[in-house]
Amino acid sequence: MNLVVLCDSFYPEKNSCANLMTDLCKDLANKNKIILLTVKNNFAENMNLKNLKVYRVKCLKTKRANYWNRFFGELLMPFFFLIYIKRKKIFLNYKIDAIITYSPSIFFSFLTFVLKKQYKCKNYLILRDIFPEWAYYLGIIKKNIIYKILKKISHFQYKIADFIGVQSPGDLIFMRYDNKIKSKSHILYNWQTIYEIKKPNNSKLINFLDNIKNETNYVYAGNIGIAQNIDKIFELASNNSSKINFIFFIDTQQLKNSIYLKNKKKLKNIFFFDKLPREELKYIYQTYMNAGIISLRKEHKTNNIPGKFLDYLQAGLPTFADINKGNDLSKFIKDYEVGEVNEHYHYSKLENKFFQFNNKLKNNFDYKSKCKILFNEKFSTINASLKISEFFDEERFELKKLNLQK
Repeated sequence: MNLVVLCDSFYPEKNSCANLMTDLCKDLANKNKIILLTVKNNFAENMNLKNLKVYRVKCLKTKRANYWNRFFGELLMPFFFLIYIKRKKIFLNYKIDAIITYSPSIFFSFLTFVLKKQYKCKNYLILRDIFPEWAYYLGIIKKNIIYKILKKISHFQYKIADFIGVQSPGDLIFMRYDNKIKSKSHILYNWQTIYEIKKPNNSKLINFLDNIKNETNYVYAGNIGIAQNIDKIFELASNNSSKINFIFFIDTQQLKNSIYLKNKKKLKNIFFFDKLPREELKYIYQTYMNAGIISLRKEHKTNNIPGKFLDYLQAGLPTFADINKGNDLSKFIKDYEVGEVNEHYHYSKLENKFFQFNNKLKNNFDYKSKCKILFNEKFSTINASLKISEFFDEERFELKKLNLQK
């Protein structure tokens, strides 16, 4: 098939969207031709695959921008894409069989609509954020005219999609208000390809890690933003300083604020480093770390299976998760026994859960094999690729549609 993929991040960026779409496109390119359109970034490196052609479109800045700049940047993004497509004549000799759209951003729906109408093809929506609902729950926006506009746009992307893949069972609840949307929605778990291990070429980092190798080390790799409840983790660190270390690999832009907070609270067992490629993180996880950390605000009502959870699983690391009640992530961790979950607001409950988990680590509870089992059963790239491809198979299209409607 000839596929078109729309997303706002791709290799060599290191965010969740880039990792997911890079792994997926690598696998889909084995049997399909792909044209991928993404936002132009500051990275010069590109990916060379036989059946994958990447086009990078210059748009207004949306990453690390304030909310208003991000709103207008994403609003105008599809129009920059359309101008680029027309000017470069990208689809002049390319018959589009299907479009895969990654959301966020919800504004790709405008571009998807135009391409669907022009080329009369199907669309698969990979829905990773229930927006604007999650922003409302966290207090980022209020239920005003802006919320209503965003809600309309979000509904539009659901309406034009032929199939919608949400990341966990709990997110299907948000699709039930419209029978037509409900009938074409199903679960598409996040995915990850098993990647190689590479030792970081950073002697200062390796020397530091060698010095704490025999202590208990917790790692957090990813974003520290409004969606996280990182202050509670800092509090844990300050009250558990005896040979328990908390190592953070975060974005350079967040390092200054985090180091300032660390110094202000006089935390001696928290350490910050810049983000690393997944291959290097995997080496660090397997060589030096005992467990991974996930932190989410309790105000969340949507579900989230973070990419870092898949990184931990692949490396055989158990997870200590401080998350909102009812999150599907909790069920995975409990059912497969791959860590410990705290869903309580009060710090005393969090600390009790942490002590329970830490004691299991000391007693060498068998987490590694359980992590690998969960990863292989639910989160492999091949599973995701096959599931998406099946929806574009003409012979199975109507059968899938009927199964979803039941």
